[in-house]
Amino acid sequence: MGKTRLEAFSDGVIGIAVSFWQPWIAATIYALVAAVWLVPDRRIERILANEET
Repeated sequence: MGKTRLEAFSDGVIGIAVSFWQPWIAATIYALVAAVWLVPDRRIERILANEET
């Protein structure tokens, strides 16, 4: 589920392009990209869980 920098950049470019056509769609794209970045990466969660035990 993790995103690479290129994927995040392309989503941002798509959001900017769409904002000239339909601003509410661009806002939705930005919100979805932000939500994906806020979800913790499972690899990091596993590493932290192993350090606690």
